[in-house]
Amino acid sequence: MDNKIYAIYACSLFGLLTAILFGGLIGTGNGLSTIILVTIGLCFIALFVFSEKIQHEVSQALFIAYVALFVPLIHFLVAAIFGVALGYFLEFFIFIIVPLFLILRARYFEMPAGLLFVLICLLGSVFFAVISTLLGRSQQLAAAWQFIYNWKWFLMLLAGALCSAPNHLPKMVRIFTVLFLMVCLPVLIIEIAFPAQFMALFSSGESISANTLLFGIVKKCRSIFPHSGYLVVYSGVLFTWSLVSFLIKKNKFDLICGAVLFVMMLLAGQRQEFISIVLALSTAYLLRRFGFKLSVLSAIPILSGLLILVAVGWGPFAGVFDQWGLGYSMAVLSERAELTKGGIAIANDYFPLGAGLGTYGGPGAQKFDQTLFEDYGFMQFWWFRKGMFLVDTYWPNIFAEGGYFSALFLLLSFFIILIILAKKVEAVKLESCLIPCVAFVGFVLLLLNTTSSPLITDPRGSIFIWYLVGLALSLKVNLKGKHESSF
Repeated sequence: MDNKIYAIYACSLFGLLTAILFGGLIGTGNGLSTIILVTIGLCFIALFVFSEKIQHEVSQALFIAYVALFVPLIHFLVAAIFGVALGYFLEFFIFIIVPLFLILRARYFEMPAGLLFVLICLLGSVFFAVISTLLGRSQQLAAAWQFIYNWKWFLMLLAGALCSAPNHLPKMVRIFTVLFLMVCLPVLIIEIAFPAQFMALFSSGESISANTLLFGIVKKCRSIFPHSGYLVVYSGVLFTWSLVSFLIKKNKFDLICGAVLFVMMLLAGQRQEFISIVLALSTAYLLRRFGFKLSVLSAIPILSGLLILVAVGWGPFAGVFDQWGLGYSMAVLSERAELTKGGIAIANDYFPLGAGLGTYGGPGAQKFDQTLFEDYGFMQFWWFRKGMFLVDTYWPNIFAEGGYFSALFLLLSFFIILIILAKKVEAVKLESCLIPCVAFVGFVLLLLNTTSSPLITDPRGSIFIWYLVGLALSLKVNLKGKHESSF
């Protein structure tokens, strides 16, 4: 390893440490120190980008990979132990560093055609949302907050698309996987074997509920995370990476890690996330094995069968339809169902536009303006009066604030991403399919959980997935031959 590579690693690590300290200061509300550190951080970025001794693209790619991989886990660990929210740096990274890298690389960055179509559709969604804001009932601060928030997922994707994958990315993911297991596995063992001691150490999390995936034998586990959903997402993405890597390289280390991570997915007990990962992996296999058209045809009976199981309330799916008001019982609707019902009512009342940004179902409305919730009768719900579950599902915010046309354009942008990823999974050579396959599984996981979680815009759980999606969209790979092995 030459001095140039050492310099790249040194700058990347320094940037990561700066990031962690910055996030910690914001989390503790230390304003003066934050201002000082921002100045230091900006000076670091200037030196980092303009230094002639460092290859710009390589150093930026390493820095982005470090942030996407390690900062969220460090955030969860420090938040669980000390209660300090380092995750705020991820917002700084998304809204400051990524646009800065884009400006500095504008002359060299060639936007892939697929990413351009995604951006056009997103701009269409934003256009209708802005018109709805101008003609609706938005308050300025809430609307501005929500407008910026709505760009979050695209900027996370752009972070991956800006730079090619570092050559050391597989090694970095392997190191991260080992670190993840070293941190989370002992805590999981304590959680199962000594629940009282676990709650004393990690009390700031969700209430313990039954694990229907394991038929109630154990409770849902969350390890160091505040919610078991994060555990299944991290375990699932790393499991997918280990599985695909094993199928390519036949490495026993990947097989062992994959087996442990699969058990952790089951222990998390999140049925929707687990089934999303299984469906996505099955689809990726079908794409590699039979091609795009046959995979679509094969998926229809599989999804139909799953829908029937949900409808009849089999096993882990008991009560799902009833909670959404689609069953025959008179059960009380879930919070997500009520939010969706209210969002549809608002979109219908304000058709063809929406009520405007920052009015319903998003962080803008949650923080600054809940009057539309009150106008549509949400004061009757105890969870609303306590400020809970207001952003617990993704789509009601989109079609209520921007209208159906805004939601349609956003859905179209997601559909384009899905098709591009599926085509790359199908077509690339075996040695090049790792990133496209993991990106495809991760994106399907995010997409299928938009009904029950805002994870798709939560960088703590999704930044690495979006980073891989951006890499996959911009990846130039060799196509496989007709008789080449799929896996």
